[in-house]
Amino acid sequence: MVKCVKRLRIVISILAFITMFAAVVYCCFKKKETQKKEIIAKCLDKNLYFVHLMDLWIDNKQNGREIANWLLNNGYKKIAIYGMGILGKRLLEELYDTRIDVKYGIDINADRINVDIDMLKPTSDMKSVDVVIITCYEDKDEVINMMRKTLNCPVLDIKYILERC
Repeated sequence: MVKCVKRLRIVISILAFITMFAAVVYCCFKKKETQKKEIIAKCLDKNLYFVHLMDLWIDNKQNGREIANWLLNNGYKKIAIYGMGILGKRLLEELYDTRIDVKYGIDINADRINVDIDMLKPTSDMKSVDVVIITCYEDKDEVINMMRKTLNCPVLDIKYILERC
């Protein structure tokens, strides 16, 4: 009888351990699923944002409204571009051969970006410009506030400009 009780306790302990392990695995899996959903939602938001901006940009182009003209009409000739991802590179390309002087780009990964202008990290000393145009999506409000503290000039989101061209 004592052997049966010992075996029963061992079996119960093993079952308890397995149950506890399964519960931990389930919680971790559930957490990962939640994180995956959050990541997917964030990516969708970012992609929808880009699609919206590209739609505005194309609409402006098709109707003869140029970013360079808007900048000049608002007194912005010397600019900096914050964020050299897809939007930043497109903006830089759009402003080639215009009267807009892109002085430099700003990006966390400045040392890994290959473009035809000087690239600076956000912590670098920056020359004076008329405006900084923000093209990044991630932490955009924080970036705008940081740039306003760093440089004594307007800091505008690319969306703001595209909606007003």
